[in-house]
Amino acid sequence: MADGSIRITLDARQAKVMAKQLEDQLKSLDSQAQKSQSTTDKLSSKTKQSADSYRKLVTSVNQLTISVRQLGQHTNNHMSSMSQLNSSIRQMIQSNATLTNTINNLAGALNNLRNAEAGAAGQAQNTSSAMHGMGASMERTTGIANTLKAVLATFGTVLSFQYAAKTLMDFDHAMAQVEAISRATGVQLDALREKAKLLGATTIYTSGEAATGMKYLAQSGFDVNEILTATSSVLALAQAGDLGLAQASEIAAKALRGFRLDASQMSDVADVMAAAVTQSTMNIQEMGYAFKYVAPIAASMGVSMREASAYIGVLSDAGIDATMAGTALMRMMCEICNPTSKATKLL
Repeated sequence: MADGSIRITLDARQAKVMAKQLEDQLKSLDSQAQKSQSTTDKLSSKTKQSADSYRKLVTSVNQLTISVRQLGQHTNNHMSSMSQLNSSIRQMIQSNATLTNTINNLAGALNNLRNAEAGAAGQAQNTSSAMHGMGASMERTTGIANTLKAVLATFGTVLSFQYAAKTLMDFDHAMAQVEAISRATGVQLDALREKAKLLGATTIYTSGEAATGMKYLAQSGFDVNEILTATSSVLALAQAGDLGLAQASEIAAKALRGFRLDASQMSDVADVMAAAVTQSTMNIQEMGYAFKYVAPIAASMGVSMREASAYIGVLSDAGIDATMAGTALMRMMCEICNPTSKATKLL
């Protein structure tokens, strides 16, 4: 009987211990569940953020795709219009050749008539009726000549119209490219179009060529406001250096960025480069090559573009070509910044 009581007591204690262990395990599981819930909440938040970022990315890609499609459509339309225009011009050229031959034939006929008239005037036996016939022939010939003049005037008007139409198509095509590359919309695009038209009316370049210059600046990373500010100076640089607009835009943009200048200073860039090449044996392309090497370190040392161009001009006059002049000046500036022991003693 006593043994039975002892076993019951032991079983009760074991049960309490097991219950305590079970309770501890439940608490541990509950703590782990809370941590898991917290981790799940954080993961869910990150997942939502990732989903939002993905949706934004998809929206941007869709917008870019639409822009590319629009540019492709503009290009196709332009090419189709250009093909039709070229066909019309070829037909007009053929018509012009035919008219030229006719005029030449008529000129020969006029000469023959004049010779005949001169011969008739030298012969006293020519009757008055013959002279009247000759006059009638001359009048008919004059009428034909006047008709041909009118035809040629009409032909010139048609050619002028064809040229104007081609210029307008070139302008629209270039502005479509500017729109796609710069991502300009609404008021910004209107401002770019008006600026290109103004430059076309006030410079030697057409509005289409001005728009092409804007496109090259956009490709160089310029925003809309910078393009509006810098385009006129790029056109001036192209004219001064007898450069293509693509080359002038590239040279000016790299010089501006290399010397860490603002787009509003593009006119200074054009003036400095134009002045430098008129005072040395170097041209603008060579000056651009030299700036490619020396501009970054010159800007970091506080050397102005005007000073750097003067140094490069002196080296050019000494017979050193553009690339070597830029490299030599860059090396000299580097040695000034980090002089050797020998250079330190000399300094």
